[in-house]
Amino acid sequence: MPVVGERPDDAPAASGALPGARITVVGINYAPESTGIAPYTTDLARQLVQLGANVTVVTGMPHYPAWRLDPAYRRRLFTTEHDAGVTVLRCRHYVPGSMDAVRRAWYEASFGLSSLLRTLPVRADAVIAVSPALSGIGVAAAASKRSSAPLGLLLQDVMGAAAAQSGVLGGSRVARLTASAEAHLVRQADLVGVISTSFVGPVAAYGVAADRIRLLPNYSQAHVDVRDQAAARRRLGWPAGFCVTHTGNMGLKQDLGNLIEAARLLDGRATVRLVGDGSQRGDLELQAADVPSVQFVDPVSDEAYADVLAASDVLVVNERPTVRDMSLPSKLTSYLAAGRAVVAAAVSEGATAFALRDSGASILVDAGNPAALAQALSSLADDPAARASLGSAATRYAAQHLSRAAALDRYADFVSTLVGMSGRTAGRRRLTGAPS
Repeated sequence: MPVVGERPDDAPAASGALPGARITVVGINYAPESTGIAPYTTDLARQLVQLGANVTVVTGMPHYPAWRLDPAYRRRLFTTEHDAGVTVLRCRHYVPGSMDAVRRAWYEASFGLSSLLRTLPVRADAVIAVSPALSGIGVAAAASKRSSAPLGLLLQDVMGAAAAQSGVLGGSRVARLTASAEAHLVRQADLVGVISTSFVGPVAAYGVAADRIRLLPNYSQAHVDVRDQAAARRRLGWPAGFCVTHTGNMGLKQDLGNLIEAARLLDGRATVRLVGDGSQRGDLELQAADVPSVQFVDPVSDEAYADVLAASDVLVVNERPTVRDMSLPSKLTSYLAAGRAVVAAAVSEGATAFALRDSGASILVDAGNPAALAQALSSLADDPAARASLGSAATRYAAQHLSRAAALDRYADFVSTLVGMSGRTAGRRRLTGAPS
């Protein structure tokens, strides 16, 4: 029986090099966005160039995690840029300041239309879609058909589950439609890469055969390492004292009101910093207005981000109680690579809890329970030895499992295998008998 991540016996072996291969990548996030999915898509494209491929990325305008259009792109509909040998075709799309089902649909549709226009003249030997956005998968599928090229899919989120679990207003009404559309599109892929084993079940349920699924876990970014805490605090200007930090997107699925209420219960025993931006930041700032121990910090550079992690005593992951298998926070890899204790408020059977249990570097508490979160943070505030033990476990796990070099080799193998499918009849062996 095929095992996820193994190459089937009749599949071509990856060459490890792609001289002259024309590869198109479609994904809404790319550098200079420095958090979320963009760093992984950017690394993928640059790695393929290093392997000799001619790479074109079709992407959106920079907007994440602030969910505001980068002012440098305000007057542009389309741009063509060059990044480390990658041709980057950017297209304008709607950027919602806050998220509900209607705004999400318009975000998806506007990117779908503009990226379709950008891909019309493009011809490729292989096409890769990075999800989200769902519309980008459709555009990539159309591009692969025009070029008679194999289609690869990198699933960073399971969008059908996201619609149901993220808390977006109206999400429950569109979840079934989203899942149906996602299933139809995912089944068109010749190879599907997933970042977590928890994604395998949903993908298989969509009708993708096991021998078409590859495990491509995310990895720690190159700029994150273990640093001296005191030195990092001096560089940032942060004072001494117990410091709890959450970084990244401040959206609905992060449910950061839970962390603010935990800070309220801690009653000044910890400085709680929320570093980043997102559609819910304004509401969170209002909620925290009477909690002086909570501080908001704007997004920082890559170098400063490593210092933010190092300067913290505890790093927090917080998710809505409904979030199970829709996504795996990209911040986890950086948290572990920084060698700091992690406290996660997450559903016990979800993807985040599964990953952190494997690391041995965290304390897990129930999502949506600020008292439990406050208690976990309080216990670590009183126990530096426990923090050090968890941090050491994080460092070991990152070294063994989150190597950037190994992850880029997996990308290369995935794409080499995909390119090797060129000329074969795409998709004839994808399905396991899923309903149409």
